[in-house]
Amino acid sequence: MEQRRDGTGQRRNPSPGTSGGGDSAFAGPVTVSEHLIAERAHAIWRHEGCPEGRDRHNWIRAWWELVGEEAKRRHCS
Repeated sequence: MEQRRDGTGQRRNPSPGTSGGGDSAFAGPVTVSEHLIAERAHAIWRHEGCPEGRDRHNWIRAWWELVGEEAKRRHCS
């Protein structure tokens, strides 16, 4: 998963479905903290019965879920 650094040196998660062109529905790039992703990935792992070898899948799934929730929040507010 590619991450870019903005002018402040902060890591920024790429926005899904955009190529940097900017969609009027979004106020800017959607960012999600690594701590929130880790918490969600852990919850997914536990919910699925703690299977081995799914850490990367769970991390990506958690990231997509959180980005989607943030995008929806921004669009609906």
